[in-house]
Amino acid sequence: MHKTREAVADSDLKQITEYGRAVHGEMDAILTCARLGISINGKYLFVTTFPCHNCTRHIIASGIRKVYYIEPYPKSKAPYLHSDAIRFDDNYHENDNRIPFVQFVGVGPRRYLDLFSLQLSNGREIERKDVQNRPSIPPKPGRLPRSQMIPLSYLEREERLQGDFKEILRKLQGIQTEDERPEQVSDNDTKPQESQ
Repeated sequence: MHKTREAVADSDLKQITEYGRAVHGEMDAILTCARLGISINGKYLFVTTFPCHNCTRHIIASGIRKVYYIEPYPKSKAPYLHSDAIRFDDNYHENDNRIPFVQFVGVGPRRYLDLFSLQLSNGREIERKDVQNRPSIPPKPGRLPRSQMIPLSYLEREERLQGDFKEILRKLQGIQTEDERPEQVSDNDTKPQESQ
């Protein structure tokens, strides 16, 4: 029994989605509609991330007609496990009843307010009209982009956060780097100099 527990602890078995208690957003949407008596047969599903293989199985069974996702999810096994029931283009195919999983193209939810509100998420207000109530067009050298672009991809941000996390964990554990260690004092440095 002890060897079995060690083998399970050292494996990725606990990461399998079927064994977790959490309910993904897709499954929650399907269950909520069922609980409220809302039919989803033939409807579209919009999700932030490409569905995992477990959610895809429920999407197929629920009768959803098309799935739009924003972010890819490379770890999803759905393309391999459900290739008979899903496809990855939006073109009409006669006699092809597979559900299209299509990457969303347009204004994503995180950028909507920055593009269509009078105050940006960074707090900068947009001046649309001048004092005479005419459309305000700032001079070209003073124009700022409406929404600042993030210079890093989400993968690069995750790597940086992982580095920050390791640094915090190291500090919490009291591990010091070479730069942080106190300078070693030798016996020769502590003896008073003899006067000659």
